[in-house]
Amino acid sequence: MSEVYFDDDAYDEERTNIFIRDASDRGMLKWGGFYLSDHTKVIEQTQADEMAVEARQQHPQQSLSEIGQVLLQAQLKNKTVLLQRASQDQEHHIAADIIGNLNGYTDTGIVIAETQVAYDDIWYVELMG
Repeated sequence: MSEVYFDDDAYDEERTNIFIRDASDRGMLKWGGFYLSDHTKVIEQTQADEMAVEARQQHPQQSLSEIGQVLLQAQLKNKTVLLQRASQDQEHHIAADIIGNLNGYTDTGIVIAETQVAYDDIWYVELMG
């Protein structure tokens, strides 16, 4: 009967070759999973933002005297106001409402919550609360 000797070096080399040949590096796949989840969150947020823009409703246009009355009351009573601009973006979407306190007047407009709005860009304004 012949004796079979076990050669550790040959065995290790053979196992290493099998591993290198058959095993695949999942490194890129693993990082791709992180990318996909982050990318998915960005896409969902973008879609939610677009839906909010589409859902904006335009208030009825107020006259200059109505706007003046509301702004006077806001200043006298230190009330928060909601202001809608007349301007629209390039895709004709209504600008987001500006909500805040009336912080002052300039020669060309008013300042609400640190946002300057030209007089001719005020479409609608109402007192909050």
